[in-house]
Amino acid sequence: MEPIRPQPGSARDPQHFVGRAAATETATRKLRDGTSLLLNDPRRMGKTYWLTFFADRTEDFLPIIIDYEGVNTRDSFLLRTVDALRKSQGLGETFKSRLRALFDNIETGIQAGPLSVKVALQRLPAAKLLEETLTAVAETSPKTVLICMDEVPLAILGVARSEGPASARELLETLRLLRQNQAQIRWILSGSVGFHHVLAECQTTQGDLNDLDNLHLGPLTDAEATELATRLLLGIGAPTTPQIIGRLVEQTGGIPFLLHKIVSLLADSHQEVVIEASVAEAFEEFIDDPDEFRAFSHILTRLEPTYGMNAVLARRILDEAVRADNSLVVVDTICSTLGAPESFDAVVENLISDHYLSRHGSSVRWRYPVLQYIWARRRNLWERP
Repeated sequence: MEPIRPQPGSARDPQHFVGRAAATETATRKLRDGTSLLLNDPRRMGKTYWLTFFADRTEDFLPIIIDYEGVNTRDSFLLRTVDALRKSQGLGETFKSRLRALFDNIETGIQAGPLSVKVALQRLPAAKLLEETLTAVAETSPKTVLICMDEVPLAILGVARSEGPASARELLETLRLLRQNQAQIRWILSGSVGFHHVLAECQTTQGDLNDLDNLHLGPLTDAEATELATRLLLGIGAPTTPQIIGRLVEQTGGIPFLLHKIVSLLADSHQEVVIEASVAEAFEEFIDDPDEFRAFSHILTRLEPTYGMNAVLARRILDEAVRADNSLVVVDTICSTLGAPESFDAVVENLISDHYLSRHGSSVRWRYPVLQYIWARRRNLWERP
């Protein structure tokens, strides 16, 4: 039970990682068997931190993490990939010599210039250069490589919107072919935007992702959340009574970001003694204070960019699904209440795929009760207790 200082939104030290034992075991087994993975939990569920932890601990693969946030062209996707690969300590000089035949400024020292495609090869499609690069990885690496691509859906959406659906489809198809043809490489694709939105924007089907197995994180288990809560309280010098720890786990629903955030607010309150009521008050403060809530505001704001014209309908469906006891509500009842909109079924399916709702036969409920509570409070559907 080594103390951990709360770091909401910025926890990256693998030494302080807590939990995800089942997901880690499942990922290791599937990757060893040759299966690549898709990780698409909601924002603030700890995907990037888990990738960092997994890459730090795995002994089966040579891991390389690539963050694609901000990428919006095929060329920038290519260069972001090559830049991460050239910096890897595990890929030796043979690989770098292969890269030098394709790119300028492969060295990574202080004097190195910006990475660029050689002039003689600039007419080659980015997809071809990406294929050449990954072939070099597979043929020269002494160990099976694990490429962890973070925020891939966001990047492909960017390509679709800046270069058109055809360019984005080409990138998706290239990645699928690389996964199928390079036996010496395993892949984990991760992102906060659901790939179902990406496929719709690219005007393509699930065929480009069918080779990926889904890996679900979700909240921590009760035992893992209890450990994290205890270590965070120790990190701020607060009491670790079973009542306070239990209240923290219950209040946050076991979501790591919320545990870090609420304990951080407890530390900032300068109270000498933390009690159960303090935990509840810190949680309500987090919801009410726009500055504190900003890092979690995606739960309210992400509907517009992903649902477009249907954002209002999606919001009304989520409002109708709110129940004080998180009980099931019949889908047809919601549809009738809202006047049976034409796009109703499609929006419900997207809300399920986006992890807002979960389906149980002909009924739905909010997937995570703590997110339902936050939604209801911010939408003024429930009064502050």
